[in-house]
This record gives sequence, structure tokens and C-alpha cells, in this order.
Amino acid sequence: MIIKPMATALYSKLAGISAITSQLANGTASIHHILAPKNDDYPFVTFSLQYGGPENITPSDSHEQLWFIRTYDRNQTTAANVAQSIGTALHNSTISAGSYQSVIMELDEELEGFEIDSSGNGVFMAGGFYRFLLDV
Repeated sequence: MIIKPMATALYSKLAGISAITSQLANGTASIHHILAPKNDDYPFVTFSLQYGGPENITPSDSHEQLWFIRTYDRNQTTAANVAQSIGTALHNSTISAGSYQSVIMELDEELEGFEIDSSGNGVFMAGGFYRFLLDV
């Protein structure tokens, strides 16, 4: 399984891009795998695996994964701007996760929404599904 190495690699990739971290409330501390802490300052980024696994179509140990990477903020424009910075940085880029290297790394779908946070306040979400094909 390459879920943990990929989550670590994604965090490092996002945290290493100042165009992203400079827009977040607490810099790299505003990037979270799966879930942000309750009452985290906005804007922040979360990312989580939506699906994935071995390709099982060649003798190679290739894996395909779809990750949902999104920004939350009370301001729709801010959420969209951070999501745009993430898209610019990740689409057609590369990543290393343990012994795996990206063959494909692309923005697959863009998403936006409005949710109610844990404090009962409205918050905007902007982000997308990012597809990764990884191989050793």
C-alpha cells in the first residue's frame, strides 16, 4: 500500500510551494490530511484519497489514485484563489512517494461548494480531484 507515503509526499509538495502557503492562515500548519482540527483558522487545505489501488495490468507495480485536494474559507474568492494556486502547482507536475514516481499527475475535475462548519457558520470550498499514476 502506498497511501501513507503518498499522503506524506502530497503534504510535502503542498507545503513546499510558497504561492500556496503564503495564502493560508497558518502557512504549512494549515495543510491537513483528511481532516482539519476543529476551529482551525481559515483558509486551510485538506486532502484525502478518494480511491486507488494497483493497476494489475502489467508486471510493473503501478498504482492509480484519485486525491481530493480542497481549500476552505469564509470568502469564496479566497478559497478559489488558493485552489487555483494548487492547480497551477500540481497539474502536470511530478511527485515521489517512497519508491514510486508519478507517471501522470493531473487535475481531473474542479469542484466548489458551500458547507456549514463545526461552529455553525457558512464556509466556501474550492478544489478538485487530482489523478496520479505512480510506478516504481
